[in-house]
Amino acid sequence: GHSRLPTKYHNKQLQSWVKDQRKHYEKHTISKERIKSLNEIAFEWVPGVDVWEDGYGLLKAFVSEFGHARIPMLKDDSPYFKLVDWSIFLREQCVKLRAGDKTFLTEKRISILYKIGFEWDTKPTPTKAV
Repeated sequence: GHSRLPTKYHNKQLQSWVKDQRKHYEKHTISKERIKSLNEIAFEWVPGVDVWEDGYGLLKAFVSEFGHARIPMLKDDSPYFKLVDWSIFLREQCVKLRAGDKTFLTEKRISILYKIGFEWDTKPTPTKAV
């Protein structure tokens, strides 16, 4: 499990509460007891970190196995199936970053992805499904 809320979540009160906890944490206006309690449930203090780590880890495994980072259309039972949506998501986040919008994607992460051969200007390759 995880403590991440989707961007468009039906419970606005919970979304607001989560946002407040992060704000208080950032401003150091939250008690140590509250921090400890939230850490015990793996509260995500910085949104997007787990998304990055999970996706990047999976991409590195794909590159290690196949020798490239060109994500083909994958069967839904493939261990790499989530990479199709993640690569589309990365491209969307890159557009947001370039437009000056808030995103978990950073120039450093873009550089890391370039280094392993991630292709920014392409859609998933319609090759034989893996």
